[in-house]
Amino acid sequence: MRLFLFASALLLALASFTTPQKPDQLPYDPDRPLTWDDFRPRAMVPITGYKAYTSSGIAIDLSSDDTGIHVNTYSYFVPSESWVEKDAGTPELLRHEQGHFDLTELYTRELRQLLEPFQNMEVSEFVRADGQATVQRLYDETFNRMNVEQERYDKETEHSVNREKQQVWDADIARRLHATR
Repeated sequence: MRLFLFASALLLALASFTTPQKPDQLPYDPDRPLTWDDFRPRAMVPITGYKAYTSSGIAIDLSSDDTGIHVNTYSYFVPSESWVEKDAGTPELLRHEQGHFDLTELYTRELRQLLEPFQNMEVSEFVRADGQATVQRLYDETFNRMNVEQERYDKETEHSVNREKQQVWDADIARRLHATR
């Protein structure tokens, strides 16, 4: 009975890290860049004044079996929450929006490396090490760093208007993606 309660408690704890997928979630694929067809058209610009918006995120799926803990970390794009202002869909703006998704992927890769020590860890060791809290802390810290960089990206490129800065960011993001494959 005690083992059953322990296992049930662990499964509940692990389930809290399983990100529910939205029906239109697109996982990051370096061979499939975003297109304007992935964005909803928007007739009127919201208060933000932006011409487009990319909704992307980082997901962690934790599971366990008789071999231990399994960690799956991935980035995703949500078309139903992403939009482009009508008649604003230029190639330059699409490249900028792809940059947001690429930054999300970079931080997903960073988080994946940070969580590597938990891969195949025995369940009892994961519990003793307070793995749940550590995973949450690492996720929160990584997500916060990503958001800071996303804001800096928008500010420095002026949301793709500053083409010189946009090219600098494009090159840096491409270099970092290549280095972390």
